[in-house]
Amino acid sequence: MSADIHVLVVGDTCGPDDVIDCAFKKAVATDTFRPVRCQTAAELVQVVASTLAAAERIATLDLYDHGAPGIQNMGGQTKEFRLFDFRGTGFEIAEQLAPYLTETGNLRLLGCDTANDENGRTLLRGLRERLGGERVVWGTIRHIRCPAFNEGGFDPLYAEFLASSDQVADQVAPSWKSRIARIAAVAGEPLALSLQEELSRIESQLQNPETDLAWCCAR
Repeated sequence: MSADIHVLVVGDTCGPDDVIDCAFKKAVATDTFRPVRCQTAAELVQVVASTLAAAERIATLDLYDHGAPGIQNMGGQTKEFRLFDFRGTGFEIAEQLAPYLTETGNLRLLGCDTANDENGRTLLRGLRERLGGERVVWGTIRHIRCPAFNEGGFDPLYAEFLASSDQVADQVAPSWKSRIARIAAVAGEPLALSLQEELSRIESQLQNPETDLAWCCAR
């Protein structure tokens, strides 16, 4: 039986990015742990494939770059570097990655907050379906910074910062309107009413008002 392979893919921006670069600088490659860099989403599958010998498969594939609820980038912070998002961007890339993972392999999206809110849960569930088998997708529920990494990649001491597609399968996030009610309870009715009026105005201009406004209220 082959050893479990752990691959860490860190975004490679065109300029310095101390938050992202730190994780790669700390990583120390071994026979079973392989840190690499990737500049764009389009290159990811090729980069991952290049880390493996013919018969090898990945037990844990970690992707680290900027993120947000339901979003994982690769190579930069802006939309042009979007790898996955909850609307379905990049789901075909997950299908292409599946053959390189073991049947019980883990795909971990280590950008900040990737599993948070309904956007995050939608992303994890969608990618899990595309990977198939007994594979599991993980996202983060906190900001992820340099201290969360060591020479072996993502530090297990920070495991509580992760949530899996199995854990969120049956969860339903509160709507943006229920979030407004919580704001009213904490900050007072006038502020909540003002916020509700503004969000109602924005809602009429969005293609996906419920998910987009849920994200807005969570930030």
